[in-house]
Amino acid sequence: MVGKLTHEELEQAIKELKKEPAECKQLEEVMSEREEIYRILTEESPLGVAIISKYGAYQYLNPKFIEMFGYTLKDIPTGREWFRKAYPDKDYRSQVIAAWIADLTRYKRGESRPQSYKVKCKDGSEKLTHFRPVTMESGEQFVVYEDITERNQAEKALKEANEIINRSSSVVFTWKNQKGWPVEFVSENVEKLFGYTAEEFMTGEVNYAGCIHPEDLKQVTKEVAEFGSKAEMTDFIHTPYRIIAKDGSEKIINDWTYIVRDNDGRITHYKGIIEDITNRKQAEEDLRRERDLMARIMETSPVCITMVNSEGQITFANPGAEEVLGLSPDEVTGRSDNSPEWRITDYDGKPFPEAQMPFRRVMDTGMPVYDGRHAIEWPDGRRVSLSINGAPLFDNVGQIEGAIFAIQDMTEQVQLYRDLKESEAQ
Repeated sequence: MVGKLTHEELEQAIKELKKEPAECKQLEEVMSEREEIYRILTEESPLGVAIISKYGAYQYLNPKFIEMFGYTLKDIPTGREWFRKAYPDKDYRSQVIAAWIADLTRYKRGESRPQSYKVKCKDGSEKLTHFRPVTMESGEQFVVYEDITERNQAEKALKEANEIINRSSSVVFTWKNQKGWPVEFVSENVEKLFGYTAEEFMTGEVNYAGCIHPEDLKQVTKEVAEFGSKAEMTDFIHTPYRIIAKDGSEKIINDWTYIVRDNDGRITHYKGIIEDITNRKQAEEDLRRERDLMARIMETSPVCITMVNSEGQITFANPGAEEVLGLSPDEVTGRSDNSPEWRITDYDGKPFPEAQMPFRRVMDTGMPVYDGRHAIEWPDGRRVSLSINGAPLFDNVGQIEGAIFAIQDMTEQVQLYRDLKESEAQ
């Protein structure tokens, strides 16, 4: 038999009964608030969300899911329909389903099962999608979908860019704006140029400023300070400078640098593309020396040397022109090779065919001409017999852009030959 409650116990029981409706109401308010938070999170989520019953029926698709794939609950009422439409290729669909089933057995409830697959959208387009399904305690599937198509393309493009850089002669650097320009990042191909590995630079074992030739460091430092002090300056190109590689060899580099500033305009980093131009500089120096040598030869040669463009106009004549052509280099330059002013004939004074002119033969055949013979008349009326050797000049694409000629005065030799012939005849 249950004992009777005391007066105090009875009052306490009444109080507890009065509290229950208030606590229930408070609990309802908390649940309602959480449901609203959950609704906002799913409805406004930048990721697709789907809830699938434990029997495979799609119960909910958030707006982002529909925007991403185009499918509504009417299009994919069940998982079977989703797999059929999202993965139309039978073999690929089988792989996806097999992976889904395997993950269900491998992962516990509440654990995310990340996978990435290509999904066929309602409009026919394909999207590479990252899935994160979770089995809830109720047996339902809560699945989050992320479109990683653009990210994947960007990653591929970045990977390809890195591969191109690492196979090229250009090295990419990111330097901190600190003393000695410590390296924050450098492409892997740095070892080809400097002899040091990327790790040696990025760990601080090797200091970039320490690689610059001591005689060039002052100039490089000056340029960094000068260009960095200009707020409007975003990038600049250094005067080529030398670096000393790990093996002690010197190399000349070209350095294009981009300035990185924070929101307050302070320089935080420098990004640069370094290119080895040692061979190019050596080639330029060799070419300069060769040109200097050729210039000295032309200036001192007793032979007349002329250059003629593709139109037949003389563009250069060395000092020897005055001895052979009777005109100063300035007077010869600008005149055409077949100008009437030359009064061109053969050695015997007869008309000389245009097709036999040395310049014409070079341009028509693209081949050198040796000992082309004709005569000209000097401004003072003197007839001069010439022997002309010429060769074509080609441009960068192999087209003839003109010709160069070496011209000798053969007047005395021709006269001696004639005198000898007359003597023999007598």
